[in-house]
Amino acid sequence: MIEGGRFGRAIVGSLAAAWTTWASACGGSSAPPEDGPPLRIVTVDEDGAPVASRRVLWQPQPADAFWLEATAARCEEGEPPCTTWVLDAPITTAIAVTAERVTEATPTESCQPYASAFAIVHPGDDEVARQVLHLTLPSDGTYCIDESGRAVINVAHAEDVSDDVDTLAAPAPPSGPIVLRLRDPSAADPADPTDPGAPVPGTSANWYYSPEGPEYDGEHPLRCADLQCTTWVLVDGDAPRAGMVYFSASYSGPLNPFIAQGWFGYDGRAFELAADGEGLAEAELELELATDQEGATGG
Repeated sequence: MIEGGRFGRAIVGSLAAAWTTWASACGGSSAPPEDGPPLRIVTVDEDGAPVASRRVLWQPQPADAFWLEATAARCEEGEPPCTTWVLDAPITTAIAVTAERVTEATPTESCQPYASAFAIVHPGDDEVARQVLHLTLPSDGTYCIDESGRAVINVAHAEDVSDDVDTLAAPAPPSGPIVLRLRDPSAADPADPTDPGAPVPGTSANWYYSPEGPEYDGEHPLRCADLQCTTWVLVDGDAPRAGMVYFSASYSGPLNPFIAQGWFGYDGRAFELAADGEGLAEAELELELATDQEGATGG
């Protein structure tokens, strides 16, 4: 779970010893260069000041919640830890990017100083050929275990990307009759019963017919239709017929302080889609993805 309704979660077990704080940093500005790598990642603190991170990883969507086969970005200058990282390979499909660092918070018996964050980056285009992403790793970030054995973190997992500081290419906007929106109910204001929670980035989303029915032919991927993949739509030419249709979505969060552990969420349910002539009537659907679920992979 997360204090104040932010992203986070729970696991039973004891904390490892506090990590050694990394102090050195690489140089590099955050402005997109006229010529350079396809993506630069700048890790910053809560004030937007560059801060050294111990590693930055990326992987294609749909992302693995445990980041086991993710690829490491490299420091723009020098060796890790550093503030500015680059991806040299062209980005040809949507990717998830994550960063982590040991923070300046004071370690305790139940807390270690730690912060991680992630964002989704889409392939560049003619208008945005070289992208810049900032990932926020606050100085007071902690990962704690409470008395019930649940993890409590105090920083947002999903980066709040902004045109003011980031230079990112966006996917095609929503189109078609069906729009699926993803929300995190744990981010709702407890004092406001009408608050549905915050939009949450989805790792994947699909539609499918009932697995027990004769029409079932597997899952049909939906298309991410906004910068952080909180909105999904039908792929052109791949629409279900009217009637009862299932929709599902998944969430994979950023790096976890423990190896082979990760943040994940899933939701799926059936919706009755109405017909409109020979096609589907317009409909807005919603699924809830918990971002405070933590699990471990075996092996």
